[in-house]
Amino acid sequence: MKPIAFYALAVATAAVVVAAGFAGAERYAKDERPAFQERVFPVLSARVNDATAIEAISSDTTVQLRRTNGGWVLADRDNYPGNADRVAKVLLELSELRRMEPKTALEKRYVRLNLQDPKAPDSRSRQIRVLDGAGTVLADTIVGRIRPALGVGADGVYVRLPGDPRAWSTVGTVEIGRDVSDWVDRTVVDYDPEAIRRIRLVHPDGTAIAFVKSSREDATFVVEGLAKDAPLKEGARTEIERVSDAFRAFDMWDVRARKGELAEGAYRAEMETFEGLILRLAFRREEQFYWGQFEAAVDRAAAEAAGKLAETERAAADLETRLGPWTYRFATYIGDRLAAKPGDFLPPPANSATPAAR
Repeated sequence: MKPIAFYALAVATAAVVVAAGFAGAERYAKDERPAFQERVFPVLSARVNDATAIEAISSDTTVQLRRTNGGWVLADRDNYPGNADRVAKVLLELSELRRMEPKTALEKRYVRLNLQDPKAPDSRSRQIRVLDGAGTVLADTIVGRIRPALGVGADGVYVRLPGDPRAWSTVGTVEIGRDVSDWVDRTVVDYDPEAIRRIRLVHPDGTAIAFVKSSREDATFVVEGLAKDAPLKEGARTEIERVSDAFRAFDMWDVRARKGELAEGAYRAEMETFEGLILRLAFRREEQFYWGQFEAAVDRAAAEAAGKLAETERAAADLETRLGPWTYRFATYIGDRLAAKPGDFLPPPANSATPAAR
């Protein structure tokens, strides 16, 4: 065959292949894309602004949210304020989910995708239900693990609709937390140790110890009533730093309305800033968790000396309004730090009494 004829045949063959490819792509676009890229929740997508209730279920807990005139609240936690931005993000993500590929319909394989019953012990799946004001379900799905982007340009997630054995991978993800704190402003107080002048810990047995700094420039706290270089237990200075750090990014994990004061036998921790703001925490351990109640006050003399009286009074009033009505569950490691006794820091006294914190 002559070279010119060969090249002409090759070009013609390539044209046929390309044409076939376009035809196949057109068929795929017409016949298959709608089946695999339709919205998972078309009703929610069309009526997302009608959502008035959300139920999030996991093996650890159930959270029920309700939209009110004042915003989203945790209906099953005495109407504690929810995080409106967080709720809006979840609703938008759900409304934008699109089906990508059908997966297993075998129950024994759900665990591989984290799509087993969300209420089962140790289950890693989460279920979320969205309803309107009349109780009509706008979306209901079990959410599994993330599907990393593999050439499709976007991450996805595995989902399964209750009552339907078929699992699906999606284009688009939705992040549904497992804890109450995932639906609220988690950090309730946040004070850098540099801003703290004094911390006092009171054990239920009546013993107390306090740590102080004379100025913001001090690098470390010292035990009140002792010389700066007084001997302490091995590792005590590190533990003092941990105590001072407890009020930085103090996160809550659950909440309930404050109905009376904590019973006798509570631990107590008091923190005071250089501007005269006093924050008190009474707390106790209930099973494996710590629950606590906050109170705020003002040391007027310290606030006036710092020239911050009005500002400090406003800060204390805000804390009382925001934290006062509630009892919070918080991290065990924070509770353990604040539940320390004087003997955790001081060596046994040698024929002398342990310094008492005022």
